[in-house]
Amino acid sequence: SASALWLKIFIQDASSREWLMHLPSHQLDHIWIYFPEAPDGYREVRASRLEHYPSRGIIHEDFVFPLPEGLHGERPIYIRIATQQAMLDSTIWLHQSRAFAQFNRDRDFSMDAFFGLLIGLGLYNLLLFAFLRQQVFLFYVLYVGSFTLTWLSELGLGYRFVWPHAPEWNTVSVPTFAYATMICIMLFTREFLRTREHAPILDRILLWMIPVKILSWLIVIRTATPWILDLMTPTLLLGFIPGLTAGWLTFRRGYRPALYYLAGQFL
Repeated sequence: SASALWLKIFIQDASSREWLMHLPSHQLDHIWIYFPEAPDGYREVRASRLEHYPSRGIIHEDFVFPLPEGLHGERPIYIRIATQQAMLDSTIWLHQSRAFAQFNRDRDFSMDAFFGLLIGLGLYNLLLFAFLRQQVFLFYVLYVGSFTLTWLSELGLGYRFVWPHAPEWNTVSVPTFAYATMICIMLFTREFLRTREHAPILDRILLWMIPVKILSWLIVIRTATPWILDLMTPTLLLGFIPGLTAGWLTFRRGYRPALYYLAGQFL
């Protein structure tokens, strides 16, 4: 919501090793952390997803803050979070610096494999399009590309590596690429299943859903209220229903490639 959330935490002893406080969400608008300082004061540390990425103290997709030396549990740490998100994950992790570095190495290996597979899939189909000149491969490349960019945005990797000096764009990147993914998969569905021939009614529905998705995207990025953001995910998921219906219907009508389409959607 637009109101602020206050957290009060006690840390028993963080004086023996270097500790890091990790808030595992890069979508938080503003964060204020108040660390206790001797004798009775507090030091304020601020962070925001609306600031340029290189200005962060610790370079990471999420918000990470070093704990002051000599911290103990007698006085609390206060955290204030203000965000437009409808669902707020208030989980806070504490890591030793070496454990956090190992955690990032393991995660980066998984992310490299995942995005490497997507990039390879996209390049392979781009080559098929270049040699065969069939639109179905081009639509699939666009689908894979927008899907890849959606996950880069969702995980905060796009802001870190691709557009670190564009916080305004980062704010709308997730819905933009998510809706682009849905539009591309509709175009691919029409071409791959040949719905104009095998399911003309569903073909018209798929065509009409494209401007509907564009209008929904404009509403989301212009409004960005919590209840609108809540509706974004189910609206996107509903976009799969006509494609799955078209796949099943064309398969029942004897179009065998539709079986591969259905298998790909469920996998």
